Amino acid sequence: MILKSFRNASQNIFFKILFSAIVLSFCLWGVGDIIKNYAASKTVISVEKTKITVDQFLREYAQEKQQIRNSRAGHISKDELSGLNVKETVLERLVNSAVLEQMYNKMNIKISKKNLLDTVSSIPAFQSNGVFNEKIYEMTLKKAGINEAGFLAHVGDNLARTQLFHPIIAGYKIPEFIGDRIVNEYEAKNIFLLARIKVNSMKYTSVPTKDELMQFYQNNLARYKKPETRDISIMVIDYKKLVDDVVISEEEINAYYTKNKIAYETVEKRDFERFVFDAKVDADKAWVMMNKGTSSRKVIKAFLPEMEVIKGMEISNFSKDIGIELFKLKHKGVSEVYLIGGKYHIYKLVRTEKPKKKSEKQIKTEILKILQNEKINSPEFYMKIKETKNRVDDGLGSGTPIGEVAKDNKLQIFKLDSISKTTGDAQVMRIIQDKDTAPEIVETIFSLEKQQASQIIDSKTFDNVSYVVFVENIIPEAISPFEKIADQVKKDYIFEKKNKSALEMVNKIIALKSKSVAEVKKIKGVKKFKFSKEDLIMHKQYKSKEVENVLKEIPNLDTVFNVVSSLKSGQTNYYKVSENEYIIVAIENLEKNPNPKREFKEIVLKSLTQGAAEDVFSVALEAFKGTLKVEIDTPLLTEITNNDDNLGEEN
Repeated sequence: MILKSFRNASQNIFFKILFSAIVLSFCLWGVGDIIKNYAASKTVISVEKTKITVDQFLREYAQEKQQIRNSRAGHISKDELSGLNVKETVLERLVNSAVLEQMYNKMNIKISKKNLLDTVSSIPAFQSNGVFNEKIYEMTLKKAGINEAGFLAHVGDNLARTQLFHPIIAGYKIPEFIGDRIVNEYEAKNIFLLARIKVNSMKYTSVPTKDELMQFYQNNLARYKKPETRDISIMVIDYKKLVDDVVISEEEINAYYTKNKIAYETVEKRDFERFVFDAKVDADKAWVMMNKGTSSRKVIKAFLPEMEVIKGMEISNFSKDIGIELFKLKHKGVSEVYLIGGKYHIYKLVRTEKPKKKSEKQIKTEILKILQNEKINSPEFYMKIKETKNRVDDGLGSGTPIGEVAKDNKLQIFKLDSISKTTGDAQVMRIIQDKDTAPEIVETIFSLEKQQASQIIDSKTFDNVSYVVFVENIIPEAISPFEKIADQVKKDYIFEKKNKSALEMVNKIIALKSKSVAEVKKIKGVKKFKFSKEDLIMHKQYKSKEVENVLKEIPNLDTVFNVVSSLKSGQTNYYKVSENEYIIVAIENLEKNPNPKREFKEIVLKSLTQGAAEDVFSVALEAFKGTLKVEIDTPLLTEITNNDDNLGEEN
């Protein structure tokens, strides 16, 4: 085995590259080039010395289509695939992969046998109890039908790519020509056109026949399936209401007041301006000015002391001597200069709050609440809660209707009709406002039989609250009869036709290639923006008016960045932002800045070297492509994908 020969040649393994880097690479570039045992046929894509054959492309293309079918759990038509830009997605992925391969070869990035061994050994799938197991490794590759040499080549390939995008981790420096290309891409100003295509605004004048509507209904039965719903009652056991039964005697209230009488005696409170000086000479001069009536503002301007207003101060908040003096001051009176903590303090009285005596009724009400809370937290009250739970359990267990159990124990019952699994949390929350417990209640609702009550469910959000669920009725899932929803079927049918027209319109414009931008301009309400990729990146910290305007149209900065980064001058693309709306975007023009600022170049390169590759990945790829010769056999690409799609339709 190749790996065994590597292991014998390697000792003292200290540095391990995280497996997550490989996972990221697999996500970005796929696994199509793990096995190299495919036939060499015509070249459809070439990037310098890297050639991608028809066989390679078709395998990636088939895999992408299968993933889409799996995600949609069913058949997908040729027209639908066309609208998803599958060919363009696979093309971009393969070109990007080839570009990166050429770049790390050009930069002489190599992976040592030791690093390759360390990485493979760290993959959890090949380990037993945290230790690499060669038998598991061999069996895993064999079971997957993967050639070991091809697998190791792929791992090394992905490690090299990781090093290319994480130069600090890998210890490589980005060549200056690459840095310049990246900065130039960022400095490009984009004339960005954006047109909104509303599905409902598309014209459709035909009147569908009953047979057409019936066929549409049959093809979309899942859309018209009503989920199972249940009518339920929720009994709320609020133990805090048991407080009403807690009796506090007059003697207990009087005894508490006598013991804590001082707490109910209010005292005078005062607000002061406190001036703090570092030097006594400044404090003395300020004291003279303040006693002559000089305003606080002028004192601050003259000596720049620390000043703050301290509010609600009681005499006990100060040392005994200072407190007595301060509470003798009249309104706007100024204290002496006090040395406190090595600094010189002056106090100026700005407000006095006279003592307010509470009424006997207020005091008794406060004491009553205090004594009730004490009893709520006592073992006796806990036993009262337990007794209530037992009475509820015994009542429901003996077959007593939930309404009677609630009445006997003075509990509330709330009813909910037509609750479903998908809307259950929100429906339950309208009654109990218990977000942490709602999912458990919904799960319980759909685990019970008709006319069955649950056990007591304690709240996860509120102390001393519990719930009991009772299922009154169960309405099983069913498909609505066509006759009852004919109007809705007609609306859906027309919407589907309009959606198809909108998609055809969008694809027709994009298919015009060099003329597509001119067609976008003709769309009613098209909007124009102008900004740079730098603006998009920097907008996260420094707001840009132009970027804000775009975000009003596409409310997601990452989406906007992907839109701009994926297009070149004269290109168009589209995105579906809702069921009723497509957005067509176009780059009318790019303006290059031949002299980017040195500071900005440093910011961009620093973001790369600090591992922020996700922020500049698209731009970096464009920069790399600008240094390489990329050739695509478009006619051949169209031919092979059309053939493959037609074959899929037949199957």
